[in-house]
Amino acid sequence: MGLMLFSLMIAIPVLEIGVFIVVGRYIGLWPTLAGIFLTALIGSAIIRHQGLAMIKKARQTIDAGEAPVREVVEGAALLIAGIMLLTPGFVTDTVGFLLLVPSLRQTIAATMIAQAMR
Repeated sequence: MGLMLFSLMIAIPVLEIGVFIVVGRYIGLWPTLAGIFLTALIGSAIIRHQGLAMIKKARQTIDAGEAPVREVVEGAALLIAGIMLLTPGFVTDTVGFLLLVPSLRQTIAATMIAQAMR
């Protein structure tokens, strides 16, 4: 596990640098930098909106007398999406935006809950 984490910590920045170089070559330096900041701003706004909706849904689940397991797992996915979107880079932004797609996030949450139940 430690070796895999170390490999990711090396591979992701190297991949991001390569993508920066390629994108910068096609659209230029300033549009590339603007894209990085724009994705962070847009992602933050979407996460705020979806996070508040997730809190409301969790409260409804608690009020119904159930444990908000699914909401907690989806909330963790939103947290990871936020971290990915605030990390400069197009690859991490892509992963972050994918985690903002509710159906994909719900599928991941259901899979993680099913794995934990085993």
